[in-house]
Amino acid sequence: MKITTEILKSTIQNKGYKWFSGLNIVGIRSTMDVPNTFNDFLFTSWDANLLAWIITTDPGTYWLNNPINKLGTAVLKPGQYVGCYSLGFHQGKSNHPALVQTGKVTVYRDNNRDNKIDKNSKEETGLFGINIHRSNLNGRTMTIGKWSAGCQVFQSKTDHDKFLSICNLYKKDLNNKFTYTLLDERDFY
Repeated sequence: MKITTEILKSTIQNKGYKWFSGLNIVGIRSTMDVPNTFNDFLFTSWDANLLAWIITTDPGTYWLNNPINKLGTAVLKPGQYVGCYSLGFHQGKSNHPALVQTGKVTVYRDNNRDNKIDKNSKEETGLFGINIHRSNLNGRTMTIGKWSAGCQVFQSKTDHDKFLSICNLYKKDLNNKFTYTLLDERDFY
């Protein structure tokens, strides 16, 4: 299926979420459950433009097998997180600009320490550092590895840089409060 702005808009509205007149940031989690693989998409719609990039919306197998949190590894639950992100720096690192979580989101807690993501496990809502950031500083990263412990992570730094340049166009108008909507690929069928 080819994703257009109209398809994105109607799918978001059918879910009962808001479509914004300016900037829309939409992740789509693939139904293809292949561990440690960048196989999801992030769409950015603004001023009649639409771009898509390869990302992961899933944690890497390293963190699935070695959770940081005693409740388990975070997996962002699909939903619309209004005004929950701001331009900043991933983990406070000045060489790693990102959209950082500044509002509450809901995650599943996968705690069975295997390579498979459990999206129907215990839910938790709060501030977890579920950021939207890049992987490797150079080039394209082929596997997720340690790059995501629940974050939404770009496979390519160049793609991430372009994404942030678009966000910067809206920083002032949005008071540096960005909305991220995560959908499941099944929402389009």
